[in-house]
Parts: sequence; structure tokens; C-alpha cells
Amino acid sequence: MMNMKKDWLILLNIYKKRRRKEKMTRYNDINDILDEDFFKKNIIIEKKESKVSSDKDIEDFQEINNFFEENNRVPKTEKVLGKERSLGKRLEGILADKEKIKKLLSLDKYNLLKEFEFCNQVQEEKELTIEEDKNEYKSKDDALNDLNNILEESEDDLESQLRDVSMYQTYKNTKILNEKKSFSEALSKEEFEKYDLMFKKIHEEINQGLRKVKSLNSDNKREIDILGNIEEGDIFIIKGLMLFIQKKGEITLMEGRKKKNAKLTVVFENGTINRNWLLNSLSAEISRSDAFKVEKRLDENSQISLNDLTTGYIYILKSLSEEPEIKAIPNLYKIGFTSDSVEKRIANAKNEETYLLADVKIVATYEVKNFSAQRLEKALHHRFTNRQLDVTFLIAGKKVSPREWFSVPLDEIEREINNILINLQSEINN
Repeated sequence: MMNMKKDWLILLNIYKKRRRKEKMTRYNDINDILDEDFFKKNIIIEKKESKVSSDKDIEDFQEINNFFEENNRVPKTEKVLGKERSLGKRLEGILADKEKIKKLLSLDKYNLLKEFEFCNQVQEEKELTIEEDKNEYKSKDDALNDLNNILEESEDDLESQLRDVSMYQTYKNTKILNEKKSFSEALSKEEFEKYDLMFKKIHEEINQGLRKVKSLNSDNKREIDILGNIEEGDIFIIKGLMLFIQKKGEITLMEGRKKKNAKLTVVFENGTINRNWLLNSLSAEISRSDAFKVEKRLDENSQISLNDLTTGYIYILKSLSEEPEIKAIPNLYKIGFTSDSVEKRIANAKNEETYLLADVKIVATYEVKNFSAQRLEKALHHRFTNRQLDVTFLIAGKKVSPREWFSVPLDEIEREINNILINLQSEINN
């Protein structure tokens, strides 16, 4: 049985015109009419085939995730060709589609989608739905009763109702904020490296209790909003994404505006940068979102500085093992990296296989600033690959296969560290 009154009206109008042209049998009741071949052919409930959603969006986004994992940035669409440009275009397509964002949010392990909503300053779309027909029939009897009422209406009434489209809701264009969209752009791997180190360092310090994260409740939000208490070097976490205020322009009354404002340059931990975010827009986003401010370290008074950022320590260790096989290896040193203190890292050395299940002696440590200590460690390991220990020891009944121990004279290790440091510093300065 059909559900919509309009559908009945259309069929009946066609049927009445057909009756005028053909001599047809008179009917005793409504059931006789419904038994007519005309109605049997047209009044059919068609089963709607459920559309199986394609996984192409998921596959595309997985590729974008893989690209970010390998390159530590989102794919670009300008000044690049081939696969990267294609992935960049796909990401733009996803970010422009609210439904796709909802579908893919659970797969967004690098927060590529979370910052979109507030970075682009686009008002959330209103849900557009078509109202359910108030005349939907609950049973066959309801439909037949309503059909009897229709048959009693005049032809003019029927035609008038057929032309009536007021029951259908008109779609409205999504409203965009008066402000121009302010899109973020991807930083190159080299450009983002120093910020990446900073974000990772801050996360570590939060976990270690060296920094506190202040929830911006209503009172704090009001303070930030009214006083404009957002400065260069500030770090916020909005909707789970950490961001860094890299630069703050002069507060002025901008053209066409009633309130004073300032342009901000904001770096996000997902590898993007927004060079034109307005101060009042950020303040408003903080006010309407789950937002936090990362406070200064408990043991320092200065703001975060990208020019003096300790990223970790490279250490050189000598084994104090009494195992004859180990003692027999000349110039045996472990070259490693830690983001914590070296003393804390080796405190349990005698119980860890990586330290050959024995205590160790610290021979040298190097504090690494403004570039990745882990990158330096990998460079050293690569430099001494041909002299890396590749044996298995039997220590206290356990098989131990160390991988970060090298048979290299100490002065050669120190010389290589200095050479790599000079080269890396030259890269940073250029």
C-alpha cells in the first residue's frame, strides 16, 4: 500500500482522465477500484535496495595517514606533482565534506581533521532534513478511509493540491562566517622539525609533571577573551590538538571592523601552520571549545624558546661486566640516546639486556639542543655500522644479543659526534 497522499492524488488524477476516454465498469465500493488492473500495476511497494557504502574514503584517508607518518606533514597540492598532489587533493575533499569528517574521525590518529573545524573558521552546517509526512498511513484501513475523502473532492481541488509544493522543504545554502576563510598550510619536514621537537618535549614534560595544563573554565575563558591575554610563546590544547603561538601582530582596528584585532601565526602539532588567524577568532574558539593552556615549567620563568630547546642527551657508556667474552672485546662502547637524565636511564642497567645485564660507567654525555637527539643517535649508529657488535652472549643462562654496542676507539666516536653536530648546525642555520 502506498504511503503518501500526494501519490494517491497523482494516480487518481491520471485514472479520472482515463475514465473519460474509455467506457469503464461502474464500481460498488473502493475494493472494486483497487482490484482494477490499472491500480495493481501502479500501487506496488518497491523494496529500497540498501546502498553499500564504499570504503574508498577510508582507503584514501589511510593513504594520507601513511604519508603523514613517513613525512611528518600533510601532503601539499601546490608546487608538487604525482602522488603527493593527489593525496593533498583528496584531503581537501575530505575536509570540505562534513559527513566524511564524521566517518573518518575515528581513524584520525594524527589529528589531521580535528583542527579543521576551528582553523578554517567555517560555521558548522545545519542539519537539513525533510519533515516526515504527517499523513503517513499506519494501516490499510487508514489509507482507504483517506482515499474515500479524496474521491469526494472536486476536480479543481485535486488539481490545486497537485500543484501545491509547500510540503517540501527548500534547501538553504550553508552560511559562512563573515570573516574570510583562513586556511592552514603544511610545513615541510625541515621547517616543522624544530616545532615537532618542541611539541614532543612539552608532552614529555607534562607527563613528567614538569608542566601543568590549566583547564580554561568559564572564568578563565572570560579573562582571556576580555584582556586579550594571548601572547607569543603561549601553548594551548584545543579539541585535543596542541598549538603554539609563534607570532602575534600589532593590535589594531582593522578595516571594516568594530573591535580591535591582531593577526597570529599559529603552528599546530599535526605539521600545519596558519599565518593569518585572528586573535579574536582564537579567543572565541577557546571560549566555545574544550580548551587548555599549557603553563610554564615549574623550574623556569621564561617562555618556551625555540632557540634553546634541549631535546635529549647522547651518552657513551662502558660496560662493567665481568663476563670474559665481553671483557675481551677492545674499545667496546654503547652509544645511546635518552630524553631524560642519563643517570636515571641507566639506574637499572644490571637487570636490562640492552646493558648486557651489568652495571655501566658513563664515559661522556652530550646535551642536544634545537634538533633531534634521536636523529643524532641514528646518524652515529649508521656511521659505525660496520663496527657494530653482532654476537649473542650467554649471560646468567640468558641469550643476550646487544644492538647498540660498538667496537670503536673513544676519540673516534667523539670526533664523529662533533662532525655531525657541526653539519646539523649548518643545516639549521641555512
